[in-house]
Amino acid sequence: MLKLKVRAYDEEAEHMFYSDKKEGEYFFEFNDAGELRGYAIRPPRPSPDPMEPPEPYCDDYPVDLCTTLTDINTTNIYQNDILEWQGYKLKVHWGKHARFMVDKDNMTIATAQQSQVVGNMHENPLMYDN
Repeated sequence: MLKLKVRAYDEEAEHMFYSDKKEGEYFFEFNDAGELRGYAIRPPRPSPDPMEPPEPYCDDYPVDLCTTLTDINTTNIYQNDILEWQGYKLKVHWGKHARFMVDKDNMTIATAQQSQVVGNMHENPLMYDN
């Protein structure tokens, strides 16, 4: 059975977290609108009312889906990854008909296995120069 893998980028902590690696302060859950989001648990904020106890809170972030493909180093390839292939830098994204794309072309298993994940749009946006 195929397991859905996702990741999210905690902008405040500058940390990528993954659904298949348990970390105490991060979790994934569907929100009220039915969107899968990544959540980062934050320390309680002080309350302006001294009679009210501080309340913990969470920041939420969009998720990147795993393509189920791996690169030349068997690294999982996720949406918003930047691949290096034949000297080109390519961005992985969803295309029409629920297919993963690299720039304007469908991503094939052969393309994936001949490429290398060199970064992602969250941590290295300047690496991709379209």
